[in-house]
Amino acid sequence: QPDVAKIVMPKFQKYLEPFMQMIIDFFKKSGYDDPTSEAYLFGATLDGISFNYVMDPQQYPIENIKNLLLKKYCNRFK
Repeated sequence: QPDVAKIVMPKFQKYLEPFMQMIIDFFKKSGYDDPTSEAYLFGATLDGISFNYVMDPQQYPIENIKNLLLKKYCNRFK
């Protein structure tokens, strides 16, 4: 809905930009080759997880997903 997006996006961007910069900085410090793209991928992944969990919390394997995310992003630092 473009009309709604015009109203919401400026306010949303105000909060999103510092958060995204923090995530980009994390991936940069962690040695990722393309920290900006990795940050956007991470954000999209969290969006997808959130959406799917909200749509079907009984069937969605949230603990397995959490463990996969931890394995993907935290095992890098062991």
